[in-house]
Amino acid sequence: AAGGDWRPAALLIGTLAYLYFFYAADIRKLLALRWLLIPDIVLSDWIGGDATQIGLLDRIPILFAAGLILLTSYATGRLMLPGLGVASRLTRLERTLFSLGVGLNLWSLYTLAIGLAGGLQNRWLLFAPALPVAILTAAGLRVRRQSKEAAPPSGAVETARGDSAPLLADATATDANLSGPVLAMEVGAVTAPWWSRTLVGCTVLFALVILFGSVLPPWHFDVREYHLQVPKEWFRQGTVEFMPHNVYGNMPLGAEMHTVLGMALMPGTDNWWWGALVGKAVIGAFGILTALAVFAVGRRFLSMQGGIVGACAFLSTPWIVHTSTTGLIEGAVAFYFILTVHAILIWREGDRNAGSSDQPEAVTQTDRPQQQQRGQYGLVVLAGFLAGAAVACKYPSLLFLVIPALLYLGLGTGRVPQWRAGLLFLLAVTCASGPWFGKNLVLTGNPTYPLLYEIFDGTSRTPEKDAQWTRAHRTPQNKDGSSFTVAQLIDSLSQLTLKSQFISPLLLPMIVAAWASRQNRWLVFWWTAFLLFGFSGWWLLTHRLDRFLLPLLPVACLLVAVGATWSPGRRWQWFVKALMVWTLVTNLLLVTSNEAGDNRYLVSLQAAKVVSHPGHAYLNAHVQPGHSALLVGDAQAFNVAVPVLYNTCFDDCWFELLFRDRTTAARREVLRHRRISHVLVDWFELNRYRSPGNYGYSDYVTRERLQREFVDTGLLRPVDTELVPEKAQMYEVVGWRTWDRDAD
Repeated sequence: AAGGDWRPAALLIGTLAYLYFFYAADIRKLLALRWLLIPDIVLSDWIGGDATQIGLLDRIPILFAAGLILLTSYATGRLMLPGLGVASRLTRLERTLFSLGVGLNLWSLYTLAIGLAGGLQNRWLLFAPALPVAILTAAGLRVRRQSKEAAPPSGAVETARGDSAPLLADATATDANLSGPVLAMEVGAVTAPWWSRTLVGCTVLFALVILFGSVLPPWHFDVREYHLQVPKEWFRQGTVEFMPHNVYGNMPLGAEMHTVLGMALMPGTDNWWWGALVGKAVIGAFGILTALAVFAVGRRFLSMQGGIVGACAFLSTPWIVHTSTTGLIEGAVAFYFILTVHAILIWREGDRNAGSSDQPEAVTQTDRPQQQQRGQYGLVVLAGFLAGAAVACKYPSLLFLVIPALLYLGLGTGRVPQWRAGLLFLLAVTCASGPWFGKNLVLTGNPTYPLLYEIFDGTSRTPEKDAQWTRAHRTPQNKDGSSFTVAQLIDSLSQLTLKSQFISPLLLPMIVAAWASRQNRWLVFWWTAFLLFGFSGWWLLTHRLDRFLLPLLPVACLLVAVGATWSPGRRWQWFVKALMVWTLVTNLLLVTSNEAGDNRYLVSLQAAKVVSHPGHAYLNAHVQPGHSALLVGDAQAFNVAVPVLYNTCFDDCWFELLFRDRTTAARREVLRHRRISHVLVDWFELNRYRSPGNYGYSDYVTRERLQREFVDTGLLRPVDTELVPEKAQMYEVVGWRTWDRDAD
């Protein structure tokens, strides 16, 4: 910085102080560096401790199927853009990303519709739209190729209509064509080619970690309980139905519907298992696509370098790698968030430039005003559909995305409120997410099931269940019963910026540094306002899990891009480079170790397929065809291949429903009617749920009752397994082997 500018020095000192407190808050964050000294341990983890288990070729069918879903979604969405009149205003990368966003949600909604009609086992019906999409795409490619061959000589300006418009594909062309104050970033701030290549290479490394990790079998509780378990149940039964035993299966599951498509694509009797990995890979791809979207926003509204820094900051955040490899859907929601923001920013850019005489010759035709207006409304519809896609993945998107986007569309330009834009936006949101609310309305009577019980009620909901749900998901309380104290606010901020295991030390310093930029002040203001709105809703209305703020991370990383590139001063730029190198190295070491989850990247999937839970492995081996198992306390049913009855802690306990207030003879008949041959009781989970401050669970199941009313009466007998009796027990139903003989 020139002229005695004090800002770089102050930011540098502040960043060093922050790093001290960051690592002092949890010294274990520095332990990732030990992998540099003992890389053989990490390599041993990657091969599962046994070189004979190495195998990568079995990933090919999984990645091929996931790629087919993504490609088909892209082609579907690409057919929609010309109809909105926005294709000619986008770069090639932007068209690709918006097409993927639209197409992925369209296929998700189509799969939902087929599931509601009971056709998930009919592959021809499920993939029927792929044929016309392929035909129309091929026809479009042929037309574009012919148009290109018939185009005027090089140097002539094409008219701005449809797909004949300039692609603006390269960075130079993009920066040259985007006018107005939104191009406030100095392109020369950090332009060293070697540095750009380094950041791109590091981003690719994190993308590869996500790619290798996302195809591994699921291990996370939520993923095995509902993110993959619910699609598994729907696919195997062939229909989307109300799930009284899994409350999460009645919420919007837009991202998880791609898992159903994956299951339909895979052959064999275990297609549900292999297809789940396909869906998990698609969910992981959302994280990579979001990084590309951050780059696209940064390149258009900041600079090429700003886009690279933002994408690198996003994909290198351990939270993103963690969620993308485990099968959690925050990356999918983040993708729709940033695309919505991007569409609105382009809309605002067009609104500000409307009527300007400084327009390219390509858009100075007599029909330019009509095309401009059509494109503006098309961008609003596009933003609304993508915001609705986020809602179709998670209810909170209504609060964190739809409301602020609607406010900005109507009032954010500081001009006359644009009610038509707001109404179009809401209509598009409804089209993109409404089928999920309609499903719940028809199946449960409550469009927001299980929320808003006091207004809509809902099938199987009771005041007790609603109270349990509300208690588990309310804002945390201190010992005095307060939820909104200064101390709690400080603790939440500390968790987000210092204590979290998967936060990146790059984020906060560069977000603060973004406010030093005078050239991008309006962008910094609105992006910060968006983050503050989301944080306020998260802190005031949710149970404050830091993972639930990840959909806001792309916008935070755009602020990081501003902060990292605001000054061309040599000292500041070398400091930024040193901080980023340190962050990238430590974060990469963390996410590739077992601290972040399963890192058996080189183990064959067949070897990794082994069920680790001894109770589930026993059921898979011993429950005979035509019979089923009952899980008590255990809701992680994904790896149980046999028919199973289970329930989450928020639903009616199957064991209690089947056996309470019945005689021994009646209980025996229930077991026979349900064909239940084995019962697995997870005492560890039951005790965890029942512990003070936890979610709660039915008190009907106890060791004493099981022994007195089921074992001593000859209904059940304990089975010797590898389970630790203090944690879990397996029971066999007495006489189940003779049921078929008795029937004969």
